[in-house]
Amino acid sequence: MKRRLTYIMVCLLLTQFNLVFADWTSVAPGIDYQQFLTYVPPGPTNVYVTRMHRDSTNCVIDTILAQGRLNKTGLASGREVLSSMVNRYQDTINYWGSTTSYVQYWGPRTQIVAAINGDYFNPTTGVPSGGQIIGGWFAKRFPEYGGNSGFFWKLNRTCYLGGNVRNGDAPSVFEQLVSFGGNSATITKLNTTRSTNDLVLYTPQYGPYTYTDNNGTEVLVQMVQPNLSFPQRTWFALGTVSQIRPNAGSTPIPFDSVVFSGHGTAASYLNSQCTVGQEVRVYMHIKDWGISTSEKWNIPAPLPYDQDWGKVYASIGGAVYIVVSSKPWFDNWSETQYTIRRPRTAVAFNSSYLYFVVVDGDRPGTNEGMLFTELAKFCVDTLQAEFAIAQDGGGSSELWVNGQVKNNPSDGTERAVANGYVMAIILPMSKTSTYSTGDKVMAKTNAEVRLGPGTNYAVIATAPSGITGRIVSHSINGIYATGKNWWKWKFADTEGWTAEENLEYVPAGKINDWKKY
Repeated sequence: MKRRLTYIMVCLLLTQFNLVFADWTSVAPGIDYQQFLTYVPPGPTNVYVTRMHRDSTNCVIDTILAQGRLNKTGLASGREVLSSMVNRYQDTINYWGSTTSYVQYWGPRTQIVAAINGDYFNPTTGVPSGGQIIGGWFAKRFPEYGGNSGFFWKLNRTCYLGGNVRNGDAPSVFEQLVSFGGNSATITKLNTTRSTNDLVLYTPQYGPYTYTDNNGTEVLVQMVQPNLSFPQRTWFALGTVSQIRPNAGSTPIPFDSVVFSGHGTAASYLNSQCTVGQEVRVYMHIKDWGISTSEKWNIPAPLPYDQDWGKVYASIGGAVYIVVSSKPWFDNWSETQYTIRRPRTAVAFNSSYLYFVVVDGDRPGTNEGMLFTELAKFCVDTLQAEFAIAQDGGGSSELWVNGQVKNNPSDGTERAVANGYVMAIILPMSKTSTYSTGDKVMAKTNAEVRLGPGTNYAVIATAPSGITGRIVSHSINGIYATGKNWWKWKFADTEGWTAEENLEYVPAGKINDWKKY
């Protein structure tokens, strides 16, 4: 008997093996969780996994962003711990579910069930290293032809690993365009600082404002949908000019709007082409050139050429492709950084499931972590993954599930990071009908006025107690989000969203003259 036990122990020491603490446990409809104990020399390592059933149409993948913004002006650190980031986006409205580019579909809510950390980042500024698409908004460009453009999830529920991509900024090659009344111009930058003769597109993910000076023209455009990426010149995101601001900067960016900010020749273009109420077409696209077997080390399987990034709903930059076409991408990473066992984070998928994987590490003798090769083999052998990509690891690695951090972060606590992926349940839109467009309302107390319906949107003003205004037309007035119902209204020269509980209907003839709208 002793010989047999010894033989079994030797076999286990010579091979990677997996034990489970329990079978898959449902943590939400369509989303499961399981913890594995995996042996990798010199000892056991804990691996934490959530899986999403890809046939569960109420489940989606999205991304989240530290501090809710790419512009970090006024912030001590642009990073945020994952649990705080999740709370920022929990129960917020989203764009999921639109079947046509001409139908406005803001309003369903996001119930986040699981989350992992995302991309590498600048530790000083907290800005992610790669690109990001969040809720359909193309918010940050991916590195040009840099590979590792990341995992991406589309509105039609398909998903892929991105290859070498072009963001579409080269004039007459792969432009990103805007068309005002049929007259087009090239968008030179996306959510970055405006320079000489630039035409910059700012989305709500940049920050509450454009943070520009007054040496230009800014045009506010209310969008029917986010600035979705489409195959070149095939389609567009539609909007309407709502405001033109010559010689003005730092324009507020509402949740459903973008700002075109022009300097020099670009400002002249905006001044000559734009009128309030005008239709705007925004042509964004990402061109994927794939990755061939000859480009990097000895890659056994290429990433496909010319993958379609049309209507991508969520994506962030990745670190290392680890599984392609059901094979570890290569068997031996020669670089030193790839031959040290560390905590790891990965996104993996096959035709049935999508997985978030987090590996404990940085603890000598036990839970030392995994090499990328070992992580790849775990994804293939244990999860039957067909594709997988590693995200930022080390102290950043974290899996959050229903309010709990499941792994043991190697820093001993959550590390503030730049962004992350989430698995979420889509909750149906819910609205009240308390008010109608044009109704006169009064602030019951000093009331916060926000850029969108939810506490995740920035406060742009405070309505003094007793001041009156009127309800402004919007398709989702009365929407429920972040625990409250919200209404768009205008008082004096300020327009924005206030929680219904802070407003009161004012009957005709009942108004304090000194606080008139």
